[in-house]
Amino acid sequence: MTEKTSIAIVGATGLVGNAIVESLNESSLTFDRLFCLATGESVGEEVELKGKFVPVKQLDDFDFSQVNVAIFATPQIVTERYVSRALNKNCRVVRINQTSVGLNEEQLAKLTIDQLGQDVQISSPFINMLKPIVEVLDEENGISALDITLSLPAASKGKSAVEELAQQTVALFNSQDVEVAAFPVRAAFNTIPHVGRLDSCATSSFEIELENSIASLLEEEATISVFASHVPVFYGATAKIVIDLKYPLETKTWKTLLETADQLSIIDEAKPGGYMTPVDAVGKEQVFVSRVRQVSESRCICYLALDPVANVVKTVVNLLELIEGNTIEE
Repeated sequence: MTEKTSIAIVGATGLVGNAIVESLNESSLTFDRLFCLATGESVGEEVELKGKFVPVKQLDDFDFSQVNVAIFATPQIVTERYVSRALNKNCRVVRINQTSVGLNEEQLAKLTIDQLGQDVQISSPFINMLKPIVEVLDEENGISALDITLSLPAASKGKSAVEELAQQTVALFNSQDVEVAAFPVRAAFNTIPHVGRLDSCATSSFEIELENSIASLLEEEATISVFASHVPVFYGATAKIVIDLKYPLETKTWKTLLETADQLSIIDEAKPGGYMTPVDAVGKEQVFVSRVRQVSESRCICYLALDPVANVVKTVVNLLELIEGNTIEE
């Protein structure tokens, strides 16, 4: 007989976890059992999957020997606390990274089930956003410097941040006081130049980790600067990226090079609306490139748009398809 895959979604009631459940509802995947896990107030809620209502169980009490795949759609601090418990029960773990290089959809398409390993790390959506451009230019012309300005939506901080932005927006329209909890200061109609923990030099942990991950993609050392802010947008992230090349562009243009990267969709017309915005990117997993500018033979600028949630969820679902397609025959 066939031993079907049993999975646990850790953080099933969160933004990413809920999006994974919705994608599974739309997919043809079938599982022996599915457990939805969480902590706090959402324990006891029900999640609809394939016409059935699955109760949300307490993560602290869960025995991971009941499943062979555990997806951690949780903040890094939660993942690190519980992931060893799953691995010790011989459960394949799928982690969704916030700033690190890991498995992306392109790499997944080339893997077999035997190459996955027990601890699968999904690449950060922000790495997925930057990696295609960085790699194609580094290979062709070498990169001497990268200056990246990221604008992150409320969704990057999770479900509570999205709800807080909505509540603050309504309160301000009604001349009411706003409550601040998920963000360090008011988010509605505001920009917050603070993502992650700030050190004594006012550099954030998020920025440092992302800079280190980007550096690992380059063949040689380069000057890398990342500045991240939260903007009053619910979903969809954007980035302005300035790239200084070691070797000037000659016969090829900046846009010609970008067109060689399969993971990029170039939407760049010199007219109002001839570009992508965060709203346009919502629900789409690909990276969009707009406002492509070749400032000089050695400096290039462009604007990127991505839905981080959709990007990550697509990779997770494809990974589950690979696992489900390799169930064990007994």
